[in-house]
Amino acid sequence: MRKPVNVRFPIIIALSLIAGIASGVIFSYYGVNIAWSVMILLLPLLAAAVFFITKFKLKKPLVICAFVALFFILGSLNAFYSIARFDAGFEITADKTYTVSGTVIEKGKLNNGEYIIIDNLSFDGNETDGKAYVYLSDTYGDYCETGYTVYFESKIEKNLPFKYAKLTNNAEENIKYFASAYSDLRASYGYSFFGGIRSAIYNTLFNNLSYETAAVSYAMLTGNSQNIGQNVIEGFRYGGVAHIFAVSGLHIGLIFALIDFICKKLRVNKYLASFLSIALITFYSGICGFTLSSLRALIMCSVASLAKLLNAKNDGLNALSVAVLIILCINPLSLFSVGFQLSVCAVGAIFALSKNISGILKKIKIPSKISDAAGISFSAQLGTLPIMLSSFGYVSGAGLLLNIIIVPIMSASFSLLFLCVFFSIIIAPISAFVIPYAVLPLELLLSFLTNSGLENVLISGFGAGAFSLIYFPALIFATDKLNIKNITRIIALSCSAVILTSYVLLKTYYPFGGYRLIVSGYNDSGQIILKCPQGNILIVTDDSSSSDVTSIIHEHYINNIYAVIILGENAAEAYGALDITCENVYVCLLNFPYQPYSGIELHYVKSFEIFGVDFDFADLNSLTADVNGICFGIASGEDTAIESCNVFITENMSCFCECGYSICLCERGGDYNIIDNGDIVLDIINEECYIASPLIQRRL
Repeated sequence: MRKPVNVRFPIIIALSLIAGIASGVIFSYYGVNIAWSVMILLLPLLAAAVFFITKFKLKKPLVICAFVALFFILGSLNAFYSIARFDAGFEITADKTYTVSGTVIEKGKLNNGEYIIIDNLSFDGNETDGKAYVYLSDTYGDYCETGYTVYFESKIEKNLPFKYAKLTNNAEENIKYFASAYSDLRASYGYSFFGGIRSAIYNTLFNNLSYETAAVSYAMLTGNSQNIGQNVIEGFRYGGVAHIFAVSGLHIGLIFALIDFICKKLRVNKYLASFLSIALITFYSGICGFTLSSLRALIMCSVASLAKLLNAKNDGLNALSVAVLIILCINPLSLFSVGFQLSVCAVGAIFALSKNISGILKKIKIPSKISDAAGISFSAQLGTLPIMLSSFGYVSGAGLLLNIIIVPIMSASFSLLFLCVFFSIIIAPISAFVIPYAVLPLELLLSFLTNSGLENVLISGFGAGAFSLIYFPALIFATDKLNIKNITRIIALSCSAVILTSYVLLKTYYPFGGYRLIVSGYNDSGQIILKCPQGNILIVTDDSSSSDVTSIIHEHYINNIYAVIILGENAAEAYGALDITCENVYVCLLNFPYQPYSGIELHYVKSFEIFGVDFDFADLNSLTADVNGICFGIASGEDTAIESCNVFITENMSCFCECGYSICLCERGGDYNIIDNGDIVLDIINEECYIASPLIQRRL
């Protein structure tokens, strides 16, 4: 009789480390010091493990349990103290100007300037750990490049480890500070080996291609997508092929295979061939800045190479687990990097699911090569679906088909581009002749993805959080790694599908009657959605960006907006920046009355009613809404004409209003704020208001 599952020890240890890191971050978020409690638990656990191992014969399960406990505790402590070290840092005095110095480790372009990230920091001669993100204006001063040492005067902002109820990207990358340099930056020459190579690649591409094509090519080769415009990034995301910008298995694997092929043709000794393969992909990973996805691929290729030398079986899931263990032991906060999550989940799903999926396709007479490609593509999308929904609010409806077609083309294009850039750096005069031809397939893909309207086939509304906790266990029943009968597998998958569908319906369609108010804020702007039984109403401030609005629409599955209400002095002009289509747009009567958009009539009003909700503009920046007997006040300016309400929602806590509860969109303050709590969801039922956000559960 076969065992239901073949236990893979590295997977168990990796999962225990992940659980420990997650617990450490949760304790840190809530300000609970876990150090003593963990140490008190550690000694009894180790003592109990030693006792049972020596006294009883069931050694293997107990050894596994001991290692699980050990890695859980290590992960928890490592994550907790990593956040504590990030939060400590240099003591910044507000409004004080510091003399800043550091070594440039990254440089890139922005829409209105450039940026650098510097390490080896010093403020007024005092050394400090961590990195700083520095904005450079168009006239920032001396020329600088990766490896240079820079000096400038600037005010310093300390970055928060948590923002909007999430661990920030800054904490993951240890970027503790933010500064700006305007015309006073001084630089001294320095050299960075990998930085110099990146600069050579950058110059080779940008000197011979259009900016857009060069930016995408540079991202493909180095993993740095900072230079790519937002519309291009979104085009690749809408097509489900943005993974080509993450230097991972596709890139490292191709280079590894190319080196292996050359070594075989030259009949190189297998030990030397293995050393050369690992050394060269390590070198390439260094050029890419040792990104998490490239490190994951590097470690997995190294494990495969060593297994081959030792004549041992290379198990993909075990190799992936080893990569996860190494990366997370070095930097536990990498667990919360979207790139790391996508890379690990995609590869894990390919190993776990592709065989069964391609097998089913082959049974219905689909050609073998197409079945295998579809199995890999579909598996990767199944594995990354919750991450995509959590990070971007949507997944591509065209991704399966496009990946089957595009990935082989991009693999060939990457190989050609890699070789052409390599030889162009060595023999500079040939670059003008070979580089433009090497990117022709990429230019065709760019044109297609940015002009094909793929945003119309996005899938959204599943949300994140609890969905992942249900979804990933359900995938286990679809894997060939679980030895169960087909009928059992079908029943389990059917039950999982019912649970997932119920969850989505409960989250998407509010079934209890009444109204739901979703309060969100980002980058000094506010976005509020009122979900009514008859439709959805969007309320925004005039400085809201298209990406902010799109994000909240996707995340909360707002598939149709019946009306848009805009607060602020520039409300009429602001509608065009929202990038949404709505026939019912309301602005305050005090705004200058004109119709800037053909086909859309802006309603200049003082008071109005939509779906049984009474709205009233108190002034240009203030609005009240009577929802089921609960009065909401919404203010976007520095002061407000609203005198009283039940719930006051404001961008600026300097606004004063007599209210029962206050919610601040862009600052820490009030009874609740978006910076600490994330999006706040209010349910209004029978003249009662409840906060239904994940981190807050109470009746107002």
